[in-house]
Amino acid sequence: MNIRENEILNEAIRQLNDYLGKDGAVSLVGDDSVTILGRRFVYEVKTTVDNTVYNHAVAQLKQMTKNRNDSPLLVCGTVPYKILLAAKYDGINILDASGNCEITPKGGPYLSIRGRKSKYRKQPSNMVFRTAGIKVMYYLLLNPLNIRKSFREIQAATGVSVGTVKNVVDALTPQYCFESSNGRNLTNLTGLLDLWSQGYNQVLKPRLILSRYAFTRGNAREWENIILPDGMNWGGECGAYKLDGYLIPEKYELYTKIPTNALLRTGKVIPSNLGEITVYENFWMKPEKGIHPLVIYADLMGTADGRCREQAQRILNNELSYIK
Repeated sequence: MNIRENEILNEAIRQLNDYLGKDGAVSLVGDDSVTILGRRFVYEVKTTVDNTVYNHAVAQLKQMTKNRNDSPLLVCGTVPYKILLAAKYDGINILDASGNCEITPKGGPYLSIRGRKSKYRKQPSNMVFRTAGIKVMYYLLLNPLNIRKSFREIQAATGVSVGTVKNVVDALTPQYCFESSNGRNLTNLTGLLDLWSQGYNQVLKPRLILSRYAFTRGNAREWENIILPDGMNWGGECGAYKLDGYLIPEKYELYTKIPTNALLRTGKVIPSNLGEITVYENFWMKPEKGIHPLVIYADLMGTADGRCREQAQRILNNELSYIK
């Protein structure tokens, strides 16, 4: 837990104690637990929470509470309403830095506090959350040994400036990158994956949208029968299905290096602003055969769908096992 996360946790405890009107109603127990009105919770702290961060936190909390009688608690700076709804569905308790909460511990009682004004100031964006930083992190996650390449080699592979490469590496140090006798090395790869997935979904992916299409005759099952033109590949849930056939797609995402109207030649889709298929531009410089599991993982973690979260974990355990 970094300094900012520690401040959020302490402020959340202070604010909830203040609301409940008695010191000690909420208190820390050990390194990963807190008691609230006598009930024990295992907590995970996040500065900001979107779909991607939420999904990572849920996976962490479920692992932490496995074989324990403690309830899971997500502590964060602020809680978006859509995340609050998702947490209630997933059985995750939530507390923010202003004392707002939705808490139903094992054995009760239920505690719901709304409307307390946020006291949390968001952390200013830094280099790693800019488009160039996201591209560099992607390249490093493709192969962690890429960090040992020269800045010019990384620049040639990512298309960003040499200065930007240096700034990104500096921003990742020391939490995700360190120097040794062998040169630069990456550390905390799962944390770096979390950071990249968050940045990709928040910053880069929305800028990659090119157009939308609808299936002809409204039959979404047509997706498996579409022979895509060279330069187009399925991402998201469809890409995940192609990896192991486990997740049945309910959302359709394509990545392309060619004009989107090439899709019309399949005879299976038509242009539509409200269509089921969203087409994105490939952001990586060298087209790959298919979509790299890193992108599919991030696509899945960018939703609030428990099905997708489960599939993302499967990809992390299998195709991305080198990151764990």
